[in-house]
Amino acid sequence: MLQHLKGVYDEIRIFCDLLPCNGVSPAYPYSNMALNICACTSAHRDKGDKGWCTTFTLGDCKGGQLVLHELGLVFDSAPGDMVIFQSSTQTHFNLHVNGIRASLVLHSDRMGDIWADSYNRWGPTRVH
Repeated sequence: MLQHLKGVYDEIRIFCDLLPCNGVSPAYPYSNMALNICACTSAHRDKGDKGWCTTFTLGDCKGGQLVLHELGLVFDSAPGDMVIFQSSTQTHFNLHVNGIRASLVLHSDRMGDIWADSYNRWGPTRVH
């Protein structure tokens, strides 16, 4: 991501670079992660996400493809594959799955901007 989407990387890492007590996010440069197991989801947009997310496919199964509706794309990703997309603006969902399929989803919370701007209004404004 740093090599191909440097602007996106720099935008989402800001919150993680300012974590209290010099904390480190295990999902860096993202602040959050989720593990979805055999998820078949309804079409949705993640309005609370700060733009982009990254998914990694895990498991051995048939089905469970990631669909990006507006783009008309269906990703039949194999274990280890990675997909980066704008989860807050692109309608997406997973198709039905047979077998065990999981995805590790890395994303950032839009509310992290308040912390990055002013430490939840407790400190100085953002410096970069």
